[in-house]
Amino acid sequence: MILPKIIEVKQESPDNIHITWIVNNICPNSCSYCPAELHNGSNHNYDWDNARRFVELLFKKYKNIQFSIGGGEPSMSPFFPELVKMIYSNGHSVSITSNAYKSQDYWIDIGQYINSISFSYHPEFSTEQYFKNVEAAANVSMVTARVMMLSNQWDKCIAAYERLSLNKLHTTEMVRIYDWGTNSGTEIYTDEQLQRFNSRTRTSGFNPKVPNKTVSKIGAKYLFDDGSIGNNGLNVQYVNRGQTNFMGYECDIGLRSLFISSLGEIKRGNCMAGGTIGHINDPENIQWPTESIICPFNICGCVSDVSISKRLKV
Repeated sequence: MILPKIIEVKQESPDNIHITWIVNNICPNSCSYCPAELHNGSNHNYDWDNARRFVELLFKKYKNIQFSIGGGEPSMSPFFPELVKMIYSNGHSVSITSNAYKSQDYWIDIGQYINSISFSYHPEFSTEQYFKNVEAAANVSMVTARVMMLSNQWDKCIAAYERLSLNKLHTTEMVRIYDWGTNSGTEIYTDEQLQRFNSRTRTSGFNPKVPNKTVSKIGAKYLFDDGSIGNNGLNVQYVNRGQTNFMGYECDIGLRSLFISSLGEIKRGNCMAGGTIGHINDPENIQWPTESIICPFNICGCVSDVSISKRLKV
């Protein structure tokens, strides 16, 4: 079957920018499927005063910013509460990915300033506290519990998924593990396990008592060569099907997105195309992109990058 080709990705709003920030590379866990550089590093590789100036520059430069913050484990950063409060109080959106480290009180306090939280369940390390933290945070923010489906702890993962699915005040989803550069074999599944991914893998839930928190619209429409139009909810499917080969396309990465590494390097996007444009420790000398870039890759595998506006050059 020949699938239609994406000829243009068109973002909904011209004013929104998506910033991915890996705030640290330290974590209390060392999951078998996680590259060591994401948990064996240090809490910060840049000065926080410089980072604060960098954030203030972003506020002046961009009208609507959607921050996606991860690590390592972001809640281990002593500056993390200040960062999310800065973002939220200035009218921008912030989403985070965490393993639910810290206490229930911590998440109740900080969750008020976060638009959405993804709590990853890691079967090798997650404890009963994980479930308590998910439930507590769901009272103040939109929460998704993401169960990392480790093949050699399958029954434990299924039990966690089913237990979490009973709570309708948050969303629960299974996450298939792929080789993230560890060569650990943790992504190898039995036929029976693979079949399980074809059935229910997500339950939607939301606590109606959570205050309304708008999220910047960073999604896009996908225009195909057969005249059809797709939506952002299918971008993972497009990646899985191999439909995101944008080599040679004109892409607005860097104009509509930024990526900050755990080392403080600032790049155009998660794919690293275009190289480093600055560093958090020198925020006044960032070389802000002013033009689109020609995509050099034969696959766009990050859904954040996939949704950035891009066009087939003719």
